[in-house]
Amino acid sequence: MATCNSLKNRALTAIGSSLEWFDFSLYGFFAPIFSQIFFPDSQNHLVSLLTAYGVFAVGFVARPIGAILFGYIGDKHGRAIALKITPLGITFFTSIIAFFPNYDTAGSLSIVLLVIARIIQGVLLGGEYAGNIVYLYESSPFQKYLWGSFASCTGSLGIIFASGISALSYSVFSTAFLHNYGWRIAFLLSLPIGISIFLMRRKISESPEFITGQNSNPLSIVFKAYKKNVFIGLGIILLHATSFYFVFMFLPVFLTQIRHLPESAALINNTSFLILHLVLIPVFGWQ
Repeated sequence: MATCNSLKNRALTAIGSSLEWFDFSLYGFFAPIFSQIFFPDSQNHLVSLLTAYGVFAVGFVARPIGAILFGYIGDKHGRAIALKITPLGITFFTSIIAFFPNYDTAGSLSIVLLVIARIIQGVLLGGEYAGNIVYLYESSPFQKYLWGSFASCTGSLGIIFASGISALSYSVFSTAFLHNYGWRIAFLLSLPIGISIFLMRRKISESPEFITGQNSNPLSIVFKAYKKNVFIGLGIILLHATSFYFVFMFLPVFLTQIRHLPESAALINNTSFLILHLVLIPVFGWQ
């Protein structure tokens, strides 16, 4: 029974990660629209697009803060508690983006609100992703790296969902409707998903290693005892993150804005390659 419950807990927390990545990446797929409604520049559309992606990048700056903050919560109060907070938080701050006024209505206030929302999204995603990997690793009696890789799998699943929703939106809605209301509908989808994830995770139990206190080390000790490993890990994740977002976030925009490929076609191709990426992750996590 304990093994069955452990497997259920791991499955629920892994699936839950898809929400945060759906919410976080949705902005990237709608950035071409945001560049026009939040950062209009009649002289140079490319400047508007780069500014929109600059705000997208703000979320990445905030992610280490979230990992540290929720890592502390996880060490102090429990991994499960931290993983119950993040779905509600990111759902709220993603859904309220759908109600933000555009630049023509509120001026600079709309940009300030968008930046604040992206910062908080980044903090929550940083806590979710790191905490999810730790929980899956600590809760697995065997094949720990394989189970840890499922956090990335379900993260990719969320990005696939965001890419698919974006492709559908560009295909179904007219340009005028998409700029006014269509993108808002996509962001509101986080509400039912977030509530579902919270209910799924509501009763997950703590990881066995947390209960025995094996892996609860203050940040100062981690940097002191494992400084070399920390910086090696940073270098590895920088390589992966840069290549991932170049392929799956930048290239679709390059194809549509520079090569003038239809948005729906670019995003459908993007979704297909994301599925391949998802399938290969556990292959490399197998030990």
